[in-house]
Amino acid sequence: DSHMDYARLEDGSVRDEKNRMRSNLYLSNYAFNPLGNLVATLIQLAGYTYIISTLHPVIFAFLIVLIFLGSLISKKRAKIQFDYQSKITKIQRKISYFFNAMISFPYAKEIRINHAADWLASKFREESETELRQFSKNQKLHFKLDTYENLLALTQNILLYSYCIYSVIQGTITIGDFTLYIGAITAFSGTFLSFVKQICDLKPMSDYINIFKEYVLNAKPSHEKTGTL
Repeated sequence: DSHMDYARLEDGSVRDEKNRMRSNLYLSNYAFNPLGNLVATLIQLAGYTYIISTLHPVIFAFLIVLIFLGSLISKKRAKIQFDYQSKITKIQRKISYFFNAMISFPYAKEIRINHAADWLASKFREESETELRQFSKNQKLHFKLDTYENLLALTQNILLYSYCIYSVIQGTITIGDFTLYIGAITAFSGTFLSFVKQICDLKPMSDYINIFKEYVLNAKPSHEKTGTL
């Protein structure tokens, strides 16, 4: 920031970019080696797929459809959270500015002379209410996605247990096979959704990295980027 052109440094959108990166870009995202996790998840999926491939084709197809719908929900959730961060960062910066202005001693004299106390308090309440509305809206969206996920999980369990109980009654599988299928399908579904979530998380992370690269590039003074004074 100390080398950035002043005109850009005082631009509110630039500070919004910086705050978004501080809130969402962590070194731990790289320390845990996401590529290794993806490879391990793929190996697990291969093993579970071999087991559940022996299911009836119709049941297997229904299971794949349910898991696919679950992956769409995970993708939607990642997009909602990314969009929410872009909106809430600017609001939080304004709230912080108004709050600091109200409590900072150096501003007290100017605020009193210009009779700005009521105006600052009203702006602080306004931005706080805006933040609360955005938070409430975001929570409602997540609640809706949670409801869809629960319905998919319920549908999967009903389908899975009904098929396995029917197969036991018909004598096509044993009680031991029943336990095996229940565990394998549950693990397959959870592992696949985890895999999709890791993939979906890469897109916002890539966007944050691009924002960081642009921020670092624009932090250089204009004469350094152009080679002229």
